[in-house]
Amino acid sequence: MAVSIEGKYTGLRARLVIENETISGHCDRVAALRAEFPHTIRCIGQPVDGTCVTYAFGLLDGTPRLVAELEGLGVKAGGAFVQWLMDEEHLVEIDTARTNGLALYFDQGSWKHVGIMNDGDRVTSKWGTYGVFDHRLSEVPGDYGNQVRFFGTAIPAKVRTTWCAMVPTAAGRPAS
Repeated sequence: MAVSIEGKYTGLRARLVIENETISGHCDRVAALRAEFPHTIRCIGQPVDGTCVTYAFGLLDGTPRLVAELEGLGVKAGGAFVQWLMDEEHLVEIDTARTNGLALYFDQGSWKHVGIMNDGDRVTSKWGTYGVFDHRLSEVPGDYGNQVRFFGTAIPAKVRTTWCAMVPTAAGRPAS
């Protein structure tokens, strides 16, 4: 069941679309927005590698060097990978948020972002190539969309194996 965040924190969400910034600069700008828009967003980490997908699915946990090399070749664990996980039912949609489950954000039906659910309506997610944030479900950049769907917990080892199996095809070579 999708939850709408449309109309929530509209001004803040528009201003959270921050580009061309360093990781620490991005975290600082998000924090500075608190003076203009009261919010509860906290930058809790500044990893230099990965995206929301590699963070939420734990792809960097066991194979950071492999992930970096593959992404350098243009083989990214991004939108097509997430769509494939949903299509092949490797991600199981659930009715309500569950701690350690996933929150997937959509804009007009297209997947845009993923985060890990915490207690209540709190989410931990990596915003693009910037920092890792703790935030409310609706405290995200506006370009992440207005619909949120919940999915069960991803098992990092299974997702990593699935992604690695897709790599030859994504790289333009047949899978063996």
